[in-house]
Amino acid sequence: MHIDKGGVHHVVPLASDARFRSRPIDISGLDHILSIDASASVCVAEPGVTFSELVRATLSHGLVPAVVPELKEITVGGAVAGCSIESSSFRHGGFHDTALEYEVVTGDGRVITCSRDENPLAFGMIHGSYGTLGILTKLTFRLVPAAPYVRMEYRTYPSAAEFTSAMTEVCQSGSVDFVDGIAHGPDRWVLCLGTFTEQPPYTSDYTWLDIFYKSTVRRSEDYLSTYDYFFRYDTEAHWMTATIPPLQWKPVR
Repeated sequence: MHIDKGGVHHVVPLASDARFRSRPIDISGLDHILSIDASASVCVAEPGVTFSELVRATLSHGLVPAVVPELKEITVGGAVAGCSIESSSFRHGGFHDTALEYEVVTGDGRVITCSRDENPLAFGMIHGSYGTLGILTKLTFRLVPAAPYVRMEYRTYPSAAEFTSAMTEVCQSGSVDFVDGIAHGPDRWVLCLGTFTEQPPYTSDYTWLDIFYKSTVRRSEDYLSTYDYFFRYDTEAHWMTATIPPLQWKPVR
């Protein structure tokens, strides 16, 4: 059996791949946000909910997931079963570390609930299991307070050692909400620091003509909406458009 979650499959199936000749288990309909408890800062959602949908819904309550992978179409179920190691937090860990409970259908047809107290071994092993231990059908996870905008500060360092030292110091101090880094070259390392803010003087948009990663060389400060901050790498899939240069030309874009 193989899982058909609908949408993009992150492993391209080959004609000779036996995994994709078997009968599919269709979970494409499990794509709903079931509840958002703003007072408890907890969300319950089905595995097919994308982070793009989730962030829009939780922001209306002044909340966001504690960890948000940076591509819009990554799903909450995929972030747990498929690792989603692209984004993690110096404060919260990975998205799976914010999970409180999973509902799982096992290979023998049972529906079980997993948490740190109930079936704790299964709860710990579901992360990165890629559906081999069971199929996630519902997730409960923590949310954190959020402002509608993020102020970005860019600090440039000439060496990996200086960059690493500065990043470590910022993470240990906990003085910002977000820490990110880009190595533009052996002698240009940019530490990107983000802090929630209510009233920005302006906002930038990197979903159309401008390219986010290039802006971190030119600028020392920037402001994005919180939604655009989370998915600032999505348009370029980080910097993959650089492999086809016309995709970075404004007339083509």
